[in-house]
Amino acid sequence: MPQFGDFDPSQEGPQLPPDVPDRGTWIAVSAIAQIILGLLVLLMVPLGIAGQLLGARMTGESFSTAKLAGLLIGSLLYLLVGAVMIACGIGAVRRRRWARAVALVYSTIWLLVGLVGLVWLGLIMPALLKVLPAQGGTQLPAAARMAIVVVSLAVGAVFYVALPAVIVFFYSRPSVRANFDCFDPGPAWTDACPLPVLGFSAFMFLAALGTLGTAVTGTAFCFGQVVGGLPAVALTLASSGLAGVLAWGLFRMRPAAWWGTLGWVLFWFSSWISSVALLTAEEFYAAMGSGETERQAAQMLAGNWGALPWLIAATGAAVVGYLLWLRRYFAVRTDAGRRAV
Repeated sequence: MPQFGDFDPSQEGPQLPPDVPDRGTWIAVSAIAQIILGLLVLLMVPLGIAGQLLGARMTGESFSTAKLAGLLIGSLLYLLVGAVMIACGIGAVRRRRWARAVALVYSTIWLLVGLVGLVWLGLIMPALLKVLPAQGGTQLPAAARMAIVVVSLAVGAVFYVALPAVIVFFYSRPSVRANFDCFDPGPAWTDACPLPVLGFSAFMFLAALGTLGTAVTGTAFCFGQVVGGLPAVALTLASSGLAGVLAWGLFRMRPAAWWGTLGWVLFWFSSWISSVALLTAEEFYAAMGSGETERQAAQMLAGNWGALPWLIAATGAAVVGYLLWLRRYFAVRTDAGRRAV
């Protein structure tokens, strides 16, 4: 029977294999960084609400349905992302395998969305600055406009591309994965499906959340047609519910969910492309019940509106291509099920 003096601290807890370097310090640093980022993201919720209220007070405009929908979607998204970051930070401190998987998922989505957003920012910034008057009603000098564009793109590149890229790079390293696997052999809830499938399941969950928020506007766009009233609400709620069901089905590795997701993605990307191509920026914002500020912004974007269908098409092609690549995981499951029968 062991005595009190026989305690050996080196035998307490899991031990890393000799060929696996200890990444505990860097994992702790990444965990603290995620917690800080999560708190900053949560802070964006009251700041965003305060900014909208202050803007409405300064302009004298009431809240439009478009603003309300944007505020609702943005607040829910910030609350969700902030909570996920903080949870991943806490889980990483304890070296839980699910924390690494979730960190890879949210940072990859963050990176991809950031890349698309950065491209769109690069397209619209010059057009916005051309119509942005300085004090006294004169136009900004060309050098000043160029400086604003460069700084805006640089800040966007850091926060929307560089930061998530660092997280993806760090948690993708084999030695980091080995550290998590050693301290938490699993299985964890994230092991229910391959990591790429888990990522697309999370993407569909976010799509369901975003689609649900648009129901507030009472307006939907379907293949260039503006749908309003109860039909629009029914359409967006049905689309949101279906996206949520498909997200769960992907997580549970249901082959039918893969086919349903492919149909959902093809339907809505085709609808968005045709709607943006057939409607002008002014018609688009007017249909959403936007206020005067948004209508002025639509006029500013009119010159670059034609590039938006191509950007949506490129994004849709990438999403469909990735979804087709995921088919291999569901094909294996289908074959295994047939053999079992």
